[in-house]
Amino acid sequence: MDLLDAGRRRWWMSAAAVLLLIVAAVVVVVLWLSHRGGPAPADVARDFLDARSCSRVEELADPDYRATITESDCGAIVDGARGRRTFADPDRSRDLTRTLALGRTVEREDETEVSFTAHYTERGRALPDETVVVVLRPHGDGWLVDRWGLAS
Repeated sequence: MDLLDAGRRRWWMSAAAVLLLIVAAVVVVVLWLSHRGGPAPADVARDFLDARSCSRVEELADPDYRATITESDCGAIVDGARGRRTFADPDRSRDLTRTLALGRTVEREDETEVSFTAHYTERGRALPDETVVVVLRPHGDGWLVDRWGLAS
């Protein structure tokens, strides 16, 4: 009887070890697949809209688009990220809280369009939402912003 119990115990220990190896392999594959190919377009678009400096805005922008970014474009992004202005009204200083909610991501052949809904609160009072669209182009293993603006 003791030999039979020892054999069963060894079998269960072996089965548990094999199961543990299978689970570890699945975790490794899932992590590898999720981090393959650089950041997602939505992550780059959110980083762009949350940029706290013009140098960060320009770092995330495509070289052709970077040349066309005006001071007011950059100011609208940076001030929006700091909660001072809406994107639609960049000249009016406010005491704002802004929350970005990811909308649709539309992939095309040579670009990806990511939309966000910007929810604003001014001194505890809700303001109208804005839909902000960021268009990205693939660049190496990642993405660069090609253009951005309010949805029409």
